[in-house]
Amino acid sequence: MPMMTPKQAYMRAKDQFDQGHYRASSKLIEPLYRQHPHHPPIVALHVSALLKLQKPSQAIAIAGSSLRTINTPEHRTSLLISITDGLMQLNRFEEAIDQVNKEIENRPDDPQLIDLHAHLHAMTNQNEQAEKVSDQAWQRGVHKLAVATAYARSVIGTDRQRIARDRLIDSLKKPDDSLPTVRSSAYRLLGHLHNKLGDYDDAMMAYRQSNDLHPVQYDDSQIAEKCKLLRETWTPESFVGVPRPSVTGRSPVFIVGMPRSGSTLTEQILDAHPMVFGAGEIDVLNELFFDASPSKTKALCTPPAEYPPKSLQALADQYRQELDARVNDRLTDRSAIAITADKALGNFWYMGMIALAFPDAKIIHCTRDPRDTCLSCFFQGLSAAHSYAFDLASCGRYYRRYHEFVQQMTTVLADPRVAIPVLEMRYEETVADPEGQTRRMLDFVGLDFHEDCLKFYESGRVATTLSNDQVRRPIYNSSVRRHELYKDHLSELNEALADLVEPTVSQSTQEPGIQ
Repeated sequence: MPMMTPKQAYMRAKDQFDQGHYRASSKLIEPLYRQHPHHPPIVALHVSALLKLQKPSQAIAIAGSSLRTINTPEHRTSLLISITDGLMQLNRFEEAIDQVNKEIENRPDDPQLIDLHAHLHAMTNQNEQAEKVSDQAWQRGVHKLAVATAYARSVIGTDRQRIARDRLIDSLKKPDDSLPTVRSSAYRLLGHLHNKLGDYDDAMMAYRQSNDLHPVQYDDSQIAEKCKLLRETWTPESFVGVPRPSVTGRSPVFIVGMPRSGSTLTEQILDAHPMVFGAGEIDVLNELFFDASPSKTKALCTPPAEYPPKSLQALADQYRQELDARVNDRLTDRSAIAITADKALGNFWYMGMIALAFPDAKIIHCTRDPRDTCLSCFFQGLSAAHSYAFDLASCGRYYRRYHEFVQQMTTVLADPRVAIPVLEMRYEETVADPEGQTRRMLDFVGLDFHEDCLKFYESGRVATTLSNDQVRRPIYNSSVRRHELYKDHLSELNEALADLVEPTVSQSTQEPGIQ
């Protein structure tokens, strides 16, 4: 087989990254980085993959080293974004802001730097400072889309919403050399502002304009075939007589479900317990099972009996070691931690594999009204790995596939021959009865109730998800039945969801809650 050129290797690694296969991307880009340690795109991709794999210290070191030798403004900004992302993962917020302060002294009118600067202040709940940074730049004449976006993000919860809306509308009308991702973000924020102001038709138009900048590559037949093969592979009968790995270390809890289904709220409640560590999204199970499977062409559908016991044990040990590495990287006192929570939502595809490799595992399935879930996915600008979310009809079809598959796998795991417990946490019920549902969840994972779990928003933790803004506030119910505000725009979604759509009972307001 001919060797790949550096360009081919880079494009393959980038494709893996864009599809959410971060471990595979890292394996491809790391040797390329060793050969070309000063090539900005290679450095940026290597660092981004490390951040996705929750290895912030390594990512910061590599990006910091490259920053000393790279002078191109756009590449320096890209590296700074990576460094600040890593520092935020480590809760080193002030250091992240200091890094950008130093750079912005030399480039005070750089739109992307202004946007990054404001974003960091907003992420650390310093919205007034974020507003000041972006507004002062605007007043100096830096009328760029990135600056208007930064301002809109910082004032979205204030009485300056109309000013922010008008700036975005004016900026989007003018010729601008901004990347499609910046324009998409601007349209999405415009949608949020219209939503806040009660202009729901205009909001939907802005959200559609944002999503139109992303190609919809969802293939429903491919997902249907994947579901079929997995259901045929992972049955109660397939577990009979198959030895499972021995338990070593802390017990894992897997939080699964659709994006925007209440998973961040669930993880934050658990993480507030002194005996739980919320590890974030650990997107490695797919690749670990691929490595362990004797068949590389049907790794996800390798029956339990075909996994070599030693490979299965090595897979389980490696996963637990990756969890332990995150605990060690984030906590100084880790002796009390008994449970680690993995919030990689796509792990619902691997429920059978989880049952095979981790006999002590527990699975929490987060659910929410399917219309609210799909609408929120459509509004939030998910990554390319979630291409179904850029179109409401595709999102509805994907939701049906996911729903039917998880229901089937929950039945499989409940069988005594498998015996892996699955708890459904419904977002609406958690919002309505926080203490009761928290007690129920803690009882499920085998922990006593702790008051801190009801005060998760006081932990000081910054979530590296789209729900970061809400994890610093107490639970509120204003996002329940949000779809009613957009009922005139949901015909395609309702048709795709079909019998999963419940009768409408009007009781909603407009502001999204913790997802």
